[in-house]
Amino acid sequence: MHSFGYKQQEIADALHISQQLLPEWYDWNTTRTYCLQYGADLPIIRNQAENNAIKKLAIFNEWDHFFLGLMNVNLDGNWVWIQDGSLANYTNWVPSQPDINNVIAGYYSTDEIECCSAGQWYSFALDDMIPGLCAMHAF
Repeated sequence: MHSFGYKQQEIADALHISQQLLPEWYDWNTTRTYCLQYGADLPIIRNQAENNAIKKLAIFNEWDHFFLGLMNVNLDGNWVWIQDGSLANYTNWVPSQPDINNVIAGYYSTDEIECCSAGQWYSFALDDMIPGLCAMHAF
């Protein structure tokens, strides 16, 4: 999907992913459809090490924020990874988040946004438009 410099490739290898930031902002469904067309999907983060690694990769590439493959499908507070439907056992929400009325999750890699610190997650409405990141996991 993308060729990297040495440090960037080292981080991507640690995550076992190849990734590509979409050229424009889209809603979550459009972003996911785009990713799936290329054999990828939205990023999943299963633990603190993966969260730290994707934060480094995002900061390196100046990706301020992007969607995650995490959904609150039934609006019941049970956030699941869309790829396999498993409950998110690890999360890194902003203290005021997630909003029970929101359906999808996003990731922030900058401290410059008022709401969040780098590496924290925030919930969004399904039709919110933010950058999309496609990840191809090599597990």
